[in-house]
Amino acid sequence: MTMTDLHEPTSFADAISSTTSEFRRISYADPDAQPHPFDGQCKKCGCELDHPWRQIDHPKAPGWYAVNACDRCYEATKTEGATEGTDKEAEWWLNRCPPEFRRDWDNRLGSEDLFRRVMAFDLDRRRGLLIVGRSGSGKTRAVWQLLRRLTEDSITWYFATALEVMEGLPAEAYKTKVLVIDDLGNDPLTMTKEVTLLKVIRQRVDWHQPLIVTTQFKGEELSSRFSERATAQAIVRRLREFCDPINIDQLAAQSEQRKAAQYGNKT
Repeated sequence: MTMTDLHEPTSFADAISSTTSEFRRISYADPDAQPHPFDGQCKKCGCELDHPWRQIDHPKAPGWYAVNACDRCYEATKTEGATEGTDKEAEWWLNRCPPEFRRDWDNRLGSEDLFRRVMAFDLDRRRGLLIVGRSGSGKTRAVWQLLRRLTEDSITWYFATALEVMEGLPAEAYKTKVLVIDDLGNDPLTMTKEVTLLKVIRQRVDWHQPLIVTTQFKGEELSSRFSERATAQAIVRRLREFCDPINIDQLAAQSEQRKAAQYGNKT
């Protein structure tokens, strides 16, 4: 039994949203003069309802409405509905995440600092992430963990490799709250593909729609991967302005410095 099966009307909107017979409006002054759809009992557990009718005073549809669930069953069903929603979100993420990245975060496959920085992403800031690091450093793995959290928070996202972006994206990729471009700079670029990529990035930036980019290259290294220098500069500039940088090598160096300082303090 789901939330759509049980009704405890507390507002006009709740009442008029249902067309089922057990939740119909009774316009008579005395609702008990009419038969209750479930003989005054809870539809789920069968107990006697303390208040089988609920009066709603609204100019468009005033009257008495039948209640078909006791407070305990209604609240329990709301909790069950929330759990079902969480399960569906988890399944949705699993169907899109490659098996390699489904496991919970493991510091042996990527640094704790990287994971913490990526998971600190805040949609309300309207800024993206530019994650730079060598192959196998955990960039994509960390991003998929973030996408799991965004899914649980009902935030829409679209994941694509840089090559997929340059070959054309579906309409949903332009409307989604968060767009991920993975491995920017890894694939050979042509002028047409570069212009397509610039169009996507410019559209996200202009509308303050967060963009998360992973790449092995930084600064001039990334620019050198493009065939047109002007296009490369335009793309890199927007990424720098709109995305918070996460440099994995710098994170590792900072971690080593902290360890060295802690060791020095102990000695």
